[in-house]
Amino acid sequence: PMDRRFLLSADEFIEMCEQVENIFREEPTVLEVGAPVKIFGDLHGQFGDLMRLFDEYGAPSLSGDITYIDYLFLGDYVDRGMYSLETIALLFALKIEYPQNIHMIRGNHEAKDINALFGFRMECIERFGASQGLSRGSSGGQLFEGGRDALEADEPLGAWGEDLYGSG
Repeated sequence: PMDRRFLLSADEFIEMCEQVENIFREEPTVLEVGAPVKIFGDLHGQFGDLMRLFDEYGAPSLSGDITYIDYLFLGDYVDRGMYSLETIALLFALKIEYPQNIHMIRGNHEAKDINALFGFRMECIERFGASQGLSRGSSGGQLFEGGRDALEADEPLGAWGEDLYGSG
């Protein structure tokens, strides 16, 4: 069987959620993002895909482009993939480290009723244990309950990219 231990304890994860929640509370409901910006969406717990995107297009760091390019994550961070905890924890860590440059919009999978159906809640139970997982999974979902689901850009947004799997 695959080792599914998570790097953080349940208490460390909830502390991270609380830190991010405090940052979100200070932000406006409608997010304004200026250009240039890198846009990422629909990660769905695919941590490997996030790492490939960062490898291909650059990862936020002080030695990279975070000082002059913002990063916008369009939601649906969890569910379906096997590494929702790693994916959301990395994004939360980046938000804590670079609160002015990392922007996150809520997707439908950040609603606790949706992630209860599509896997995030079960992943929390599996990886944190039944008693810790239920409360930690709902805490991660509750973070976005009052979150932003609107974006205002100062210029029209264009999208481009490439198929990571070479299928089209």
